[in-house]
Amino acid sequence: MPLAVFLDMTVYSFVNGITPGPNNILLLSVTSRYGLKRSLKLMAGMWTGVLSIMILCCLLCSGLTKVMPQIKPVLKVAGALYILYLAVKTLMRKGAADKDAGDEPKFFTGLIMQFLNFKIIIYGLTCFSSYILPHTSAVPLLLALCPYLVLGGAFGNVVWAVFGSFLKPFYNRHVTAVNIVMALLLVWCSVRIILA
Repeated sequence: MPLAVFLDMTVYSFVNGITPGPNNILLLSVTSRYGLKRSLKLMAGMWTGVLSIMILCCLLCSGLTKVMPQIKPVLKVAGALYILYLAVKTLMRKGAADKDAGDEPKFFTGLIMQFLNFKIIIYGLTCFSSYILPHTSAVPLLLALCPYLVLGGAFGNVVWAVFGSFLKPFYNRHVTAVNIVMALLLVWCSVRIILA
């Protein structure tokens, strides 16, 4: 892969990772409620899920592009519905969690939600079909690039999570307003997925 293409892919990766999406908005919301430390399991699950999606995109990209017209509407609807579910859960939250709260974010939640995160799936397909596969088809190199593709999103996740942890005192004072804003942002993500 030429260096210029690699640099273009890196810029795309970081821009895609920092823009609002289901992961970033959820992390902003979760860390404002639980704090950064208690949200690390969710973040690790997200990153593991994103890596899994990148590997699947790597191994199946050529086959998926042939089938994509048939599965794209299903992925869109499933992803949008899941994000609407997250919006409803966000809207119904009561306030900051105490130390014994049972609904603390889990690794498995972060992992599974990636398989319904249309933004991540399209990101993986775009990277492999537009940047990587036109320049190399060596499977070991393709697989080696998968963790690299997670870095842009991970950077964005950390930025949004840190910002959310700083908002925790504000969140405790303005629970309803913050929940409404976060839920509306998630609805916005869902609508953008359907309209894309």
